[in-house]
Amino acid sequence: MKLRFSGLWENGRWLEPAYVEVDAAGKLLYLGDKAKALPGEYEQHEGYALPGMINSHSHAFQYAMAGMSESLTPEHDSFWTWREKMYQLALSLDPDGAFRVAAMLYAEMLRLGYTHVVEFHYLHHDPNGKPYDEPAAMAESLMRAAQVVGIGITMVPIYYETGDFGRPASDGQRRFLSKDPAAYWKLWEATARLANTYGANLGWGWHSLRACPKDRMHALLKDAPANLPIHLHIAEQEKEVRACESYYGKRPIEWLCGEVSLDARFHLVHSTHGSTAELKRLLSTQACVILCPSTEGNLGDGFFDSTDWQQNGGRWAIGTDSHIGLQVFEELRWLEYGARLQKQRRNVLCAIGNDCGETLFEEALGGGASAGGLSTADLRVGESFSVVVWDAQAPLLAGPQKHRLSQMVFALDSGQLYGTFARGKWQVKKQRHEKLDAILPGFQTCLKELWENQF
Repeated sequence: MKLRFSGLWENGRWLEPAYVEVDAAGKLLYLGDKAKALPGEYEQHEGYALPGMINSHSHAFQYAMAGMSESLTPEHDSFWTWREKMYQLALSLDPDGAFRVAAMLYAEMLRLGYTHVVEFHYLHHDPNGKPYDEPAAMAESLMRAAQVVGIGITMVPIYYETGDFGRPASDGQRRFLSKDPAAYWKLWEATARLANTYGANLGWGWHSLRACPKDRMHALLKDAPANLPIHLHIAEQEKEVRACESYYGKRPIEWLCGEVSLDARFHLVHSTHGSTAELKRLLSTQACVILCPSTEGNLGDGFFDSTDWQQNGGRWAIGTDSHIGLQVFEELRWLEYGARLQKQRRNVLCAIGNDCGETLFEEALGGGASAGGLSTADLRVGESFSVVVWDAQAPLLAGPQKHRLSQMVFALDSGQLYGTFARGKWQVKKQRHEKLDAILPGFQTCLKELWENQF
């Protein structure tokens, strides 16, 4: 397939115009500002193309409750009261329901700018907490959904054993649990077998310090496959920090840094309440922090200290977590605006003389590739070609080229999206996924059934 775009963002610069050739497998064969053949042989698209973003942290099933817990409860509403509703949902989805929810979610991700998703997956077993005949049946539902809608996926099966530091899991967590590392690796291997079938990438990890005892963590690390991304939640809530201090005598990131030889394979999700000293120590490990600003704002988590982290060369990526928000640039705006509100100044997360939108986009792209275990997120010959295209006729895009990416990041919305080309084809055009008519009715039926039964 041959494509011509008005412009394309490549390695920190705009290529204008941009000529692209892609093979049947979706691999990039040619990229340049001149056609290799007669211009008429290229599909002409009046749009500006950006590399597709990696959504570095997803719990697909939680999309079924997005916006459904926004009324005040008699008790003080918090992350912890929201979590109880989430557990109700987790007990209600079978593999077919998980597929329907994930297919709709992933189609929307493609529509809004993501072309790869990292699935932090802990909804493993049947509603009674027993393994399915196919141990990775729930993971297979997600990989199948990704394949159907055309989004790339990295499956990260998650170890989960305890409900809190030194406490057994609750009944609401029964579908998440592995009795020991041996059981987890059996589940992971079943997932790996299916990942090969569906063309999925792999990672691994444990849910959090509170869900994985110290001895289990070390056993997991001892037997882990080499060179795969490792993911875990950490220091999301102040209550979690206090519980860790009480149990281990140290704050979560402080304890982890002292207990494990962290390196660039590690991806620490949220890290909201890392102290200045903890983050300074974490910087030296090259670990990546995954930030989910719309979810962290929705749940009242707090602000990660992105300013010092960014200014000192810290690696980071973005994710949509509970999927209360799904727009790539909304996450980047939240991140930058949170820093601006805290520091009471502008253009906080970029160096002097740099463009803030370009900095945010490039940092998120690089961190996302690491989180997904991808060789690169840049557009390179021989790699998969996935781009999100903005309408060149959007009024603001008539401005100077040097401000274009910041205009996209800070001033445009999804109404100006032209389409998404991923995995060798146009998956989205004119705000519609090509399989929307097949996906939407099943999702709507699933959602109605869940809510009529109050989960």
